[in-house]
Amino acid sequence: MGRSHFSYRKGLVFRDATECQAKLKTLSAAGTEFNRPDRSASRTAFMYPDQGNQWVGMGEALYSTEPVFRAVLDQCDLLLRAERDTSLLDVMFGRSGAGDGDLNDPAWAQPAIYALEVALTALWESVGIRPDTVLGQGIGEVAAAQVSGALVREDGMRLAASLTGPDVALYRNTPAPPERTWVSSVTGRVVPPSEVRDNAYW
Repeated sequence: MGRSHFSYRKGLVFRDATECQAKLKTLSAAGTEFNRPDRSASRTAFMYPDQGNQWVGMGEALYSTEPVFRAVLDQCDLLLRAERDTSLLDVMFGRSGAGDGDLNDPAWAQPAIYALEVALTALWESVGIRPDTVLGQGIGEVAAAQVSGALVREDGMRLAASLTGPDVALYRNTPAPPERTWVSSVTGRVVPPSEVRDNAYW
C-alpha cells in the first residue's frame, strides 16, 4: 500500500543479510543523528507526451497488479466501448476481441494514451505523489488538462476519442478553471485559474 512518510529516513546498501545486520547495528548505535531532507521548496511537474511511443501491451502489467490503475482504465474502456462497440483494452493489450482496432491508428492511439496517462497519474497520487504543475504535448495536453482539474475524466476521454481527422466534430465538454498549474502547449503560458479552455481551444 505504500510507505509511512516519517520525518527521518536512512538508506543502506548491502550485499547480504550479514552485511545488512552489521550496518543496522551501526545505525542503531548512532542514535537519531539523521540528515533530514528539506522538502519545503520542492515542487513536482508531470509532462504528458503525445502519441508515437505506444505499443501493444502497454500498461497490461500494471492493469493486472494495480487496482487503482485498473479502475481508471476500466472506466475509460467502458466509455469508449459504448461509442465504438469495441474494447479499448482489447486494442491496447492485443486481445482477440479487438476486431479492426489498431493501436497505430490515431483513432485508437489517442484515447489509449490519454487513458494510460490519467491512470498512471491516479496510481502515483494513490501513493502520495501529486503534481503541482502539469503540461502536455498533443494528446498529452488533454491528460494535462484533466489532471489540472480543467476537464473531468469522462469529458477528457470523450475529447481524446474525438480529436482524430481534419474535420472532426468535437465532443461538447464542460470545461472548468484549472485547480493546479497547467502550462498550455498551445500558448506556452500558464492557464490562469480565471480562464476555461473550451472547444475553440481544442
